Amino acid sequence: MHLSDQVFNLSSVGESVATAASGFWSGHTTPEKFFIEACDEGADAVLAIDRVSNEMTLAGKKDVPPSAVTRPICGIMGTIRLVAGRFLCHTTWCCL
Repeated sequence: MHLSDQVFNLSSVGESVATAASGFWSGHTTPEKFFIEACDEGADAVLAIDRVSNEMTLAGKKDVPPSAVTRPICGIMGTIRLVAGRFLCHTTWCCL
């Protein structure tokens, strides 16, 4: 499964977290993976995107390493391959 095939299917996830105060999701970045975590209460799964293969899997919150860089994000646009590796393109704010 490639990210480009599935990125827009995340819109239904956004509906359940639209009331979150600090953004729709929290994005966690490590050298190996991107982790996307819903900000709503009771959510215990995170979307893990492999930076090499673009493979997407569901993982638990416990799988996000504490060393990951975390920032609030509102939407995912895709990934881009640069010389330094693959990067996640996302939006950091939106108007509802």
